[in-house]
Amino acid sequence: MNRKLKSPPPTKKGKNETSLSTDRPSTRSEQNTDDNLKNSPKPLPSLDDSPSTTDSHLIKKYYSEIQERYEVTNQQQKSLFPTQIINQSSKVTVPEINSWIGEQTRIPLLPNELSKTNESVGLKLHADDRDGTITLKIFVSKKDSTGHYATSGELSTNMDSSGKTVTLSGFAGEKNLIQEQYSTWSQNTTFNVQSNQTHPFWKVYFDLTNLSNESNQTDVISKINHYLPENNAQKLKPLNQSLQARQYQVKLAQVGLNRLTNGQNELNLNLLIKNGDNQVDKEDFSIPNEQSWVGLPIKLTNFAANETNLLNIPIKARFTPITTKGKKSDRLDISFENLITKQQVTWYLKAIVRKNKVDELLKKIENSVKDGYKKQYHHQEAWRPNAKINSDVFAISLNPEEKKTKYDADKLYDLQTNSGANLIAGGHQDGDVTANNKKIITRNNNGMRRHNGNAWRVQGTTGLNKELKNLLSLSTFQNKNDDNVNPFL
Repeated sequence: MNRKLKSPPPTKKGKNETSLSTDRPSTRSEQNTDDNLKNSPKPLPSLDDSPSTTDSHLIKKYYSEIQERYEVTNQQQKSLFPTQIINQSSKVTVPEINSWIGEQTRIPLLPNELSKTNESVGLKLHADDRDGTITLKIFVSKKDSTGHYATSGELSTNMDSSGKTVTLSGFAGEKNLIQEQYSTWSQNTTFNVQSNQTHPFWKVYFDLTNLSNESNQTDVISKINHYLPENNAQKLKPLNQSLQARQYQVKLAQVGLNRLTNGQNELNLNLLIKNGDNQVDKEDFSIPNEQSWVGLPIKLTNFAANETNLLNIPIKARFTPITTKGKKSDRLDISFENLITKQQVTWYLKAIVRKNKVDELLKKIENSVKDGYKKQYHHQEAWRPNAKINSDVFAISLNPEEKKTKYDADKLYDLQTNSGANLIAGGHQDGDVTANNKKIITRNNNGMRRHNGNAWRVQGTTGLNKELKNLLSLSTFQNKNDDNVNPFL
């Protein structure tokens, strides 16, 4: 049983004495009150210590003040491609980024409350030279490398979920340079060629047509400018050097002629820019189907009218061994400089016929055969080319696309149509030649002879002239239906 403690007897109070003595022992009730005060909750924090000013909230606020896109204003940086500024593993500081974009719209610096234990840096995600942009992630990270903050203010060790993505634009970009190049060209799209016979229309037409058909075109602008006067300040501007350094090239497409009512010719062509992957870039920077966009149209004009220098085209001759149904012989190949398709040669021969230049052409071909024989066989005797034709040549080809050397047929002449469309002369039997119950070559006009019983050969240079005259008399060269698109007329 607990014993009850007796209180000491009260003392008498003096006139100036308090009711309790400061050195009396405390009661059980007073001790309990002291314990309760010690264990009671702490008072609420002051405003300075509230959650809105903690690191988490300050960081969240900091991220919210960073824009998603900034424009570069520093002229030195604007002249550089993104990959020239920053490499794949680069880390840049916010002040460094601000030196690129200027003070007007700068990225805010980390507040002092955070900068003691944290830092803000930019890590590059992607440098896009085509668009002229750099995509960065701005991170607020612990200086002790223990983590990075997300835009929510939460600390994490996962960088993928941390930081804020920012795009910097305004650097040198391929798209802008392409647009500028097309814009420069479009300021003048008509050019006068040299007004003399140095560059006749047909030569420019075929040179540029052949270039447009090449799979790997080179020096397109300089080749076009070659036909323009040296003192012409309006020559086509070359492709931007920065684009050239990045494997961009100019492509030539759709070369065509336009015949004016005064008889003069204009040459139409189209310029395109293609990238290193051989893809065409349009003015709006898309990569189109080439058939749906043919490029920037350019026109060459001021060509001389009624040109008469058709016979200035150099001619070459070469003897090519062939077999026809196992029979060995030679084919005499006649080629014309810069005329590399059957259509081009056909147009040329039709113009020769229209302008009554057949005899002059045959004389040039005969001389080319003599020169070709000397170069091919290194014999100087004048009689040898004639003997070579007489003993070995079965057919004459003016078709630059005829590369075949083994034939299943024993005749190369087009007996069925007798049109001359295959550009093959000779290649048939001697005497009167009949096809489809019709005599197509008479004995007097036949330049072939029988050889060793069951073969045929061209009768030297005399037979060569007969066979070529017969070829040029056929319907392919008499037809005038396409004269309006013949660059030689």
